Amino acid sequence: MLAKRMSENKFSLVISLPKNDLEFAEAAMKAGADAIKVHINVFHYASNQKYGSFDEQVEFLTELSKLSKKYNKLIGIVPGDDTGYASEEDFEKLQKLGFDFVSTYVDFAPVSLLTHKYFDVCAALSYTTDTTAEALDKVGVNIIEASLVKQSEYRNPLSILDLSKYASVVSKTNKPVLVPTQKKIKPSEIQSLYNVGCKGIMCGAVVFDEDDVNSFASTIASFKEAIELL
Repeated sequence: MLAKRMSENKFSLVISLPKNDLEFAEAAMKAGADAIKVHINVFHYASNQKYGSFDEQVEFLTELSKLSKKYNKLIGIVPGDDTGYASEEDFEKLQKLGFDFVSTYVDFAPVSLLTHKYFDVCAALSYTTDTTAEALDKVGVNIIEASLVKQSEYRNPLSILDLSKYASVVSKTNKPVLVPTQKKIKPSEIQSLYNVGCKGIMCGAVVFDEDDVNSFASTIASFKEAIELL
């Protein structure tokens, strides 16, 4: 499970695929990702991608499952947003495919997610969310995703203020804290995230400049190297 692996690792590397593409998924696994996250039922702002339903992407999800077993990597899903969400039947199918975690904003995530013991719940805490990491901890989520950046500030450099916000989340929870690359975080800044207690980074579209699989893999390898130097 992702939460267990994050707790055991000094620092974990999760890759949010910039598009649902098997070549990119395999490249990420080979480059050193601990886990891969993909999307259904959402429009993803940072990547400008629209992701369809489970049924529309079942072939991709099935082949991704095979890759995860081949490379012994964890896989997770963003199941939807406030315009649409995976059904209970979808979750049953995802469990059978071997998906390990669900990554979701808490604003519209159903309470039933907490009953799916075969999924870790990675709960995204946003700057607009009217709750705290401490409260989410008590609710029973497994991982806190510190998605604290306004969309208007995406791709800006990581600031000391950002770091202090991540440190504040860490101080309020016993769960591992995962930082998504809403800001353009550099591999050289992994040490600072680690120093304030974060347990992982989730690299997504913001840090992948080119729609090129070789550049994509090279960026992941750079983050992996920085983690190994901790």
